[in-house]
Parts: sequence; C-alpha cells; structure tokens
Amino acid sequence: MTGKSLATIIIALAIVIVGWESAYIVSERERAVVLRFGQVKNPDVPAGLHFKAPFIDKVKLFDGRLLTLDAAQERFFTQEKKALVVDSFVKWRIADVQRFYTATSGNIIQANRLLSQLIESGLRNLIAQCELKEVVSGKSNIKKRSRFKCAQETLVLDDSAVQLAAGVEIAKTAVQKAAAKAAASAAEEEPEDLRDKLIFSIKKSLNEQVQIKEKYGIEIVDVRFKRIDLPEQVSDSVYERMITEREKEAQEIRSFGKQKAEEIRAEADRERRELLAKAYQIAEQLRGEGDQEAAAVYAEAYGSDQEFYNFYRSLQAYRQAFKQQGDIMVLKPESDFFKYLKTPHAITNTSSAENNQ
Repeated sequence: MTGKSLATIIIALAIVIVGWESAYIVSERERAVVLRFGQVKNPDVPAGLHFKAPFIDKVKLFDGRLLTLDAAQERFFTQEKKALVVDSFVKWRIADVQRFYTATSGNIIQANRLLSQLIESGLRNLIAQCELKEVVSGKSNIKKRSRFKCAQETLVLDDSAVQLAAGVEIAKTAVQKAAAKAAASAAEEEPEDLRDKLIFSIKKSLNEQVQIKEKYGIEIVDVRFKRIDLPEQVSDSVYERMITEREKEAQEIRSFGKQKAEEIRAEADRERRELLAKAYQIAEQLRGEGDQEAAAVYAEAYGSDQEFYNFYRSLQAYRQAFKQQGDIMVLKPESDFFKYLKTPHAITNTSSAENNQ
C-alpha cells in the first residue's frame, strides 16, 4: 500500500467521522436541544435531519410523547383529621425543552421526583379542606353538562341564521368554530364533582400559580386518582361496623317478615273460621230442611198406616239396641218393646182389619 492510498483512506475515514459527528436525526416522537460547551445553542430542534458542529456541539434527545408518572400511595388527612390513602398518576409532557434541560439536566427521573413532590403537596392542601364523605363519594357534574347542552342548543339556533345570512359553507365554518369555542369554555369551567374539582384545582395550581411550565418546562396534561381508600386498620373497623349494621337491618327485616307472617296467618285463620261457620250454618239449615221433610214423610206414613209405622219404628229400635254384641237389656217380659217379636202376626191382622174398613 502506497502512501497516497493510505492518505486517501485516512481522509475518507476522517470525512465519515466528521459527517457522523455533524449529522443527526430527530424523529417525530422526540424533542432535541443542541449544546455547545454545556450551554444551550439551539433550544428546540424540530423533527428531521439536521447538522451541527462536529466534536463541539452535542445533541440531547428527549421523549416528546405524553409521559406517565405513577405516584406512590400517600396518606392524607381530611378536614375532620381522618386519614385517606390516595393512589394517583399524572400525565405530563415536555413543553419547553430548554427550560426542562436547565431545571432537570434532562433527567426524567429527577423530573418525576419533582412532579411527585408538587402533586403530593397540592393534594395534601386540597384534601385538608374537604370532608371524608365528599372525597370518597363525590357529586355528579350536572352544571357542566347542562351548560354545554345549552351551548349546543344555542348553536343549533344560530346555525339557521348564519346560513341565511352568509351561505351554507360559511355557516358551517362559523358553527364549527363556535362549537369548538363552546366546548373549550365548558371544559375550562370548574366541575361540580369533587374529585374532578380536585384534579382541576391541582392542574390549575401547578400550571398557573406554581408556573411549572415557565420554571421547569413541564406541562401537566392530566391528574387522575386510581384509588381513594381508608387505611387498612380503619377499613377493618369500617367493615365490621358495616357488617353490624347489615346484620341489624337483616334482623329488622326478619322481624318485619315474622310480623307480616303472623298477620297473614291470623287473617287466614279468621277467614277459615268464617268459612267453616258459614258452611256449618248452611249444613244445619239443610239438615233442618231434611229433617222437616223427613218428619213430613213420617207423618204422612203414620197417617196412612199407623200400625205399620209403629212396626217400622220398632225395627229401627231393635237394630240400634242389638247393634253391638254382648249388650244386656233388663226389661219386663210384658214390655211393649218386644210386642212385635212375640206376636209378629199382629201387624198383619191389624193391617187386614184396617183394609176391610
């Protein structure tokens, strides 16, 4: 290898190294800042292919997407000095690359630590102004929905007027802009739900009062609660109290059910007695009518053939008297009870005499 070839190779390598050190690419998902001797030279480099001074300038890349901070569980005290365990997370992004690098040296962990302290302080101050039941339950955001609905109805009415005045296309554009403005206005209103109100207050406090964007180049997009609960020892006592209350309610329901059952049973017994009494009355009435008809038949039979009637009644008496074995009857021999047993032809003679008459 000649000296000329070696020099060519060295020059080519130098060009490649210089080119490698000079060119850099920033993707759409990244934010970049160019540093020269530790000082910010280019504060916000857009996406694409760029060039810098080799070996002098350094490029620091940051994630430009929405970042998530999963905050640790913290214990806060309400207005009544009752403890709550709150688990939350924060959605944030880098809004100003230069301020972010200056404040945190481009360290995401340090930025998360800073955000955790700010969120914890904000939640502690806000929850200390609320009652326990308010934080746990919250309220419905009726005011926000009603205002936004009214804005939509107003836009519908304004739509016709704009169309008549300036044409369909201009009207659609005007209505869309007005709708976006009304939606943004409704979104900026302070919500009625207490949890949403806490989130709204924290974001407003950090973005406006603390001015986190101006100081640290960070924009708080959203703050949400994953869990709001009582401490474990308090939860156990609450659960025990809930169990006691539910057992008390169950006992009251059982007592009420037993009372209702007794009332239904008493009502059924009363109806049964009334039905039985009415049935007995009807039965006795029918029995009386039957006895009356039977007596009439007996009377008619007695009137037509008296001796035969006496004979028939005697047979019935014999049947009843000798129905059971071993019965003993003490009677005189001349008693009329055995009249038809001793002289069975008497009924025949008497009947013949009556027929001759």
